[in-house]
Amino acid sequence: MTAARVGPGFERDRATWVTYLLLGYFAFLLNALGPLLPFLREKLGLSYAQASGHTSAFAVGSLIASVTADRLGRRFGEGAVLWGGAAGVAAGGGLIAVAPTFPLSVLGALVMGALGSLTLVQVSAVLARRHGERRPQAFAEANAVASVCSVLAPLAVGGMVAAGLGWPGVLWFAAGGLALLAAVFRRVTLAGGAGPGPTSREALPARYWRCWAVLLLVVAVEFGVAFWAADFLRGVGGLGRAAAATAVSAFLLAMLLGRLAGGALLARFPARRVVGLSLLVALPGFLVYWLAPGAAVRIVGLFVTGLGVANLYPAMLSLAVGTAPGREDVASARAALASGLAILTAPFALGALADASSLFLAQAVVPALLVLAGVALGWAERREPREGRGRPGS
Repeated sequence: MTAARVGPGFERDRATWVTYLLLGYFAFLLNALGPLLPFLREKLGLSYAQASGHTSAFAVGSLIASVTADRLGRRFGEGAVLWGGAAGVAAGGGLIAVAPTFPLSVLGALVMGALGSLTLVQVSAVLARRHGERRPQAFAEANAVASVCSVLAPLAVGGMVAAGLGWPGVLWFAAGGLALLAAVFRRVTLAGGAGPGPTSREALPARYWRCWAVLLLVVAVEFGVAFWAADFLRGVGGLGRAAAATAVSAFLLAMLLGRLAGGALLARFPARRVVGLSLLVALPGFLVYWLAPGAAVRIVGLFVTGLGVANLYPAMLSLAVGTAPGREDVASARAALASGLAILTAPFALGALADASSLFLAQAVVPALLVLAGVALGWAERREPREGRGRPGS
């Protein structure tokens, strides 16, 4: 994996590749957790509500990481926290694999979320420092790798079970993959340039928090759609259980394709423009998915929604982190807070609304969030008088 320059100032060196791959490893285990829940329910005799506690515990762990990652990075170094967090994901997965009781299994998910999100935060900080104004392209490529691993996760669960290796084999496989990464990249220095200076303890600028609010909204859209798509296509779209579950792959595939193209888009256009165009694609796509009379057309709408949603997170993360030069670790950590809150609340809120009315009516929240995100984007891009002109690529 020799360094490869892509346009002026952008280099995929070994440090860039290892951060991409560690983010992919984290995404693999995050997206394996959902397909593993039916097996955990059977093993431990859990209700649906208890099984969903694993997802909630993971999100709570992310919230814990969001307020500690920057401090840990300054104290122990980015590399130690990056690899330590990845090892923590493996440890949490191992605990889930062997846990004989529900509380221990949920503890494993909490450990995965708390320590794994340390890796997520440090990946963003390292890439932002290492690539500077080209960070939007780096973030898009990293999330493309994560999308590939996300698609592979449910396939790996099914493959392990079909091969007679059992569902815990997926978790041991991921741990082995991490050990291989550590062996290959053990000599790579992950510092992305100068470490956080004296300004790293200053308050983040107001513009950061405006971008943070948009980030919260777009992550809520992504997980609100992904979490309830199978139930919606089954209950409203009229598909059978297996067909509905399979159809959700249209959204994941579109996310993957969108993020594969995202690196080139963000290398050519400002991140704020990519966010605006993405919202314009996602909104009509979702309206087709939500309102179309036929299941096939709904699936097409879901695919278009995925294309639009794909680059919202990496582009908004780039905009947010770019408002705080020298404090990338703090900015990345607080961005994880937005993601954790969105993952924790959006699917639950949609489910609660569906219980109170119907799943069809509850979906009205999603286009409302997309419109609100568009309005908030204009608000986020408003500059304070002292901020002056922005840097290219922001």
